[in-house]
Amino acid sequence: MSAMSDSVNFEKSGRQLSDMDFTWLEAQIGLALPPDVRAHYSTFNGGEPENYLYVTGKDRYVVQEFFSIRYGKPGHNIEDNYRELARNEKIIPNRLVPFAIDPAGDFYCFDSVTGHISIFRSENLPDLQKCITFLANSMSDFVEGLVEDDG
Repeated sequence: MSAMSDSVNFEKSGRQLSDMDFTWLEAQIGLALPPDVRAHYSTFNGGEPENYLYVTGKDRYVVQEFFSIRYGKPGHNIEDNYRELARNEKIIPNRLVPFAIDPAGDFYCFDSVTGHISIFRSENLPDLQKCITFLANSMSDFVEGLVEDDG
């Protein structure tokens, strides 16, 4: 697990989180947070990444917003999105936790077991395998891979 880069910055990040907030979230979703996710959210509780483009090979992914934990607007926090997508609608597998969204409404998720980051595109339902595209091994790899739009 690598340390968070000093060059990463988020605008409109929410309230600083305490250990109790992380415990609260884990109770809400019924899953433990990977250490890398916890480390990122200890610094930035959601917000809009200054560098919002993730490029892998020929594919470009835009990250509009990271959801906050506990203190965000309804519908813009991890717990609401997890409850809606994994529990209520049962669209996203339970081990995937949506933490960010792109402009098209697709969700970036972390895997609660492996810590891997993927994007979930619901337009490929019901074929779950086509919905999930692996992007990075960890939250720090994903965040450090964000770049400015090069036009």
